[in-house]
Amino acid sequence: MFSATAHQVVKSLGKDSLIPVQSIDVSDNIKPLAILLTERRRRFFWRRTRYLTTEFCLDDILDEALCKDGANKDEIVRSRELAKFDFETNFSLSGKLGIDLQKEFLDFELDASDNATVKSELGELRKEEVNLPAFLSLTKERRINLQHQLVAPLTNDSTRSLCLVTGVVHLAATATLTGQIKESGSESGSCMMPLCSKGSTETGEVSKSKVKKLEVPAGTALAYTVRELLVSTVDGQFRVVLDTSCHGGFVFSLDADVDDVDGPSSDSLVKASFLHGILSSEIPKDDLRASLLEILKVPKAIGPLDDLFHEAAVFLETKILKTTLLSILQERIYSLEANLLPFLSLAGFTLQEADVVVYPTSSSELFEACELLITLLNGLDDDQLSIISACIEETGISQDILCLLRPVWDTDTREVEMPSDSCLLQTDTGKKLSQAFGFEVTEFLLSLSEDNVRDVQALYLIIFLVVGSSDTQQQ
Repeated sequence: MFSATAHQVVKSLGKDSLIPVQSIDVSDNIKPLAILLTERRRRFFWRRTRYLTTEFCLDDILDEALCKDGANKDEIVRSRELAKFDFETNFSLSGKLGIDLQKEFLDFELDASDNATVKSELGELRKEEVNLPAFLSLTKERRINLQHQLVAPLTNDSTRSLCLVTGVVHLAATATLTGQIKESGSESGSCMMPLCSKGSTETGEVSKSKVKKLEVPAGTALAYTVRELLVSTVDGQFRVVLDTSCHGGFVFSLDADVDDVDGPSSDSLVKASFLHGILSSEIPKDDLRASLLEILKVPKAIGPLDDLFHEAAVFLETKILKTTLLSILQERIYSLEANLLPFLSLAGFTLQEADVVVYPTSSSELFEACELLITLLNGLDDDQLSIISACIEETGISQDILCLLRPVWDTDTREVEMPSDSCLLQTDTGKKLSQAFGFEVTEFLLSLSEDNVRDVQALYLIIFLVVGSSDTQQQ
């Protein structure tokens, strides 16, 4: 329930600027000036950064504390009322957040077709945020201790970097989360089992109505914002990376091009090269399309698949042969609820004797296409995933999307000319697509907000991967 609530808050306040707190257990480590670690994939341009919490704050890794005994804190961190939230949301247990909800209701017999309603009585939300001008002024002469136990292992790691929490959305008062399962079939039995989480208490009794309540204490973080740090390996000087298109890391000199830390400097050139590579490779698009439709039947499998491909990429880069048992793999990715094995076969996973599955032993354009597809899907919400499935099955909608959204992909533009006979205007699927992705559609113009450009680019690329052609690229 907590994870579902945090995701809804982020979706309402700004999906491209806020990051949801994944669980109550880690919320204690999310506070202004806390240090997180970024774990970034380097295999292709569509980077998705993972944030790993630590128990350290910036003062712990500086050579001279910034806020010792509370000094400078009032100048650096400010607090304000953000919004008031009380909402009720329906979730499918087969959806991406269904896994977390099933864990919280694991004492019941549940079916993937069941639905859950989460009522989040949050009240007032406040935001604590770092005053960046004041922070930058006060830290100009500070240095990061390169020998610190957290920092030292990172100085030669090109995939991880230090990250600073610069804003936190938290509860102003105790909040109550209520979850209720709506069964699709007949009523099943139940048993008693407490739901316990760090920093929270459960009230009420578990009954046949399948209702649970969770009280979350005031001050609990729900979402946060971050800035990466660029650190010199010579003397520990550091810079806050203010350009969100650039990344942090460890470099010999802070005068080096930031892009040298994380790959090519021209994103547009990398995009064009990628599309050319997809078109020139022999990717079986019909098979990829069929596999995608299977995946979209079980959205909760997307997260585990994403983790699986991340593992496979690591084993490829380190040239380590990795195997697992078929039964373990199927349980891990929910393959018993949808036929996902053909998709893994496309990516290079092979089934050998005694039901042993071997991870890909060499990289290929098809493996990277499958990995990218899962990465893109994992960044979207359940309602967006549902409508993508409908779009792929309707050829007219798919081609319309590719023609209309190509400028959004190429130039990050937020306005595209809309022909009056567009499927987005004429069909129910098109109208639902506009709603799910936040299009503002008129007879002559399709407009996007700053928060949904990246989702729309992901939509374009997903459709392109499974139905795009050289004709599409030239249009």
